[in-house]
Amino acid sequence: MKKSLFILTLFACITLSCSNDDDNPESPETIELSGTHWVKTTDNSRHFTFTSSSEYVYEEDGNNYPGTYVFNGEEGVMTETSSSFELEFRVNGNILSANQNTNDPDFEALYEKQ
Repeated sequence: MKKSLFILTLFACITLSCSNDDDNPESPETIELSGTHWVKTTDNSRHFTFTSSSEYVYEEDGNNYPGTYVFNGEEGVMTETSSSFELEFRVNGNILSANQNTNDPDFEALYEKQ
């Protein structure tokens, strides 16, 4: 009986002392776009600068196109101020991929973080 009680107590102590990594899973690194600059990988005259947590400026061939954006840490939508044109994008590490959902391959663009 004493041996059974000892084994049960020992088992309870071991079970309770083990940590459970599932209680606090590591969250992926949060990506912050504010203050970052992204240059198109095939044409360095085209780039995005995220000026705040909700505003950006796109520059193409010397012309500036400001807008707003929403971003969830992985993907988002940019809206150009002057035309209300929406551009979906994703960020994976140092690469931002933009897609206007058109058949024009120029609009599926990769931008590298500078």
